[in-house]
This record gives sequence, structure tokens and C-alpha cells, in this order.
Amino acid sequence: MKVVAAVFSEDNKLQRFFVQQRVKGSLAGKWEFPGGKVEEGESLKQALAREIFEELGVSVLPGKLLRTFQKIHYITKEPYELFFFQCWLASRMSDLIGKDGQVFKFVGANDFMTLDFINEDLVMLQDMLIRATR
Repeated sequence: MKVVAAVFSEDNKLQRFFVQQRVKGSLAGKWEFPGGKVEEGESLKQALAREIFEELGVSVLPGKLLRTFQKIHYITKEPYELFFFQCWLASRMSDLIGKDGQVFKFVGANDFMTLDFINEDLVMLQDMLIRATR
């Protein structure tokens, strides 16, 4: 299985990043970058654009691959790959909606530690915040 996630910022300074709180499943309540599973016949970037539109009602332009994790699913024990892509919002920020009722926000260095993140998403966010300070 392959899973994709979008990393996009509030501005071009890459200091505050968009995250959402899961509302379904065993990880409900945890914070994450938006994204989802790649369907058969889709490229990673096609899946990412589809997932973001389905979840948030906006279009994104997927850019470069930032990081990949090789994981074992904690319930099914099946291996999967998680791909984080830098993305640019092709819609207005005001068009963002949580189609599944999820809460979302932009977080930066001063507030991300107050949220309960999925482990890989926390590592990715920390990486991006470190890059922003360089």
C-alpha cells in the first residue's frame, strides 16, 4: 500500500504549515498532514491531488518529494510506504473546508508541540520547521 501526504504552508516563508485533525478510525483526534491512499492506476501526485480535493475541497499542485517512510501498519501488520510532497495551493485559502468535519489549522514552531500528532507527521513537521530556519 502507498499513502501520500501534502505539506503546504500559509505563505512562501515556510514557517506555518497546514495540518488537520483526524475524525475517523483508530487515530481519530490525532493531527496530520492531509492525504490518503493511492488507488490502483494513480500516480503518487494524482492521488495526492484527488485526496486533497476530496478532503478539503481545494486543488493543490504537488511538487517535489520531501521524505518517504517505510512502515508496518500497526493493525494489519502489512508494509506500506508514506510519501510526503511539498505542495502549493491552487485555490484560495478561504476555500478550504473540512469535508469530513475535520478541524484544520496552520501551525508553526511556537504551537506545534501542543498538538497530538501522528509520529511520522510530527517528524515531517519538525524537518520543515528546521529547514525554514536555515
